[in-house]
Amino acid sequence: MKIALIVKPGHADSGVGRYAHELEMALQSAGHQVILVHPTVPIPNWVLKLVKQYLGYDLLAFFLTYPIWISYPLADIYHFTGQNLATLLMFRRPKGKIVITVHDIIPWLVRNDRQLCLYRNIADRLFDRLANKQLLRSDFILTDSEYSKTSLIVEFKYHDDRVQTVSLGVD
Repeated sequence: MKIALIVKPGHADSGVGRYAHELEMALQSAGHQVILVHPTVPIPNWVLKLVKQYLGYDLLAFFLTYPIWISYPLADIYHFTGQNLATLLMFRRPKGKIVITVHDIIPWLVRNDRQLCLYRNIADRLFDRLANKQLLRSDFILTDSEYSKTSLIVEFKYHDDRVQTVSLGVD
């Protein structure tokens, strides 16, 4: 089976990156062909630099967190290794089956608490909501914990039969 793992650029430097790496190794050892695919930022670098320099807004960081463009390879399954990557589904859904790993939706759950809110601006709040809505376009959702699974079902009314908890382990 050919599986495209959708991962953020520089993913190896984070906990989610470690998850993606271990998943890639496990899938390969199970005999699957795995392709790592990174979203791209569809804005020229000079525009990104100008916006950051004159407006103080880091569009590169924003579109790496909430990507909107990717070149999908041909695959049987497309596994998005983090829920924010689901913003890619807003404009184009690949032809194969889609699996999305949801690590947690805590930013959404604490969005109205001024002390705990993680959103820096309205765009963060909007794109996080858009990413969460795109989860409905997946064929299956994996969560790290029962709490995350229950949060998805209660908060977004996702169907229980499309969400499975797979606890993270130790290599």
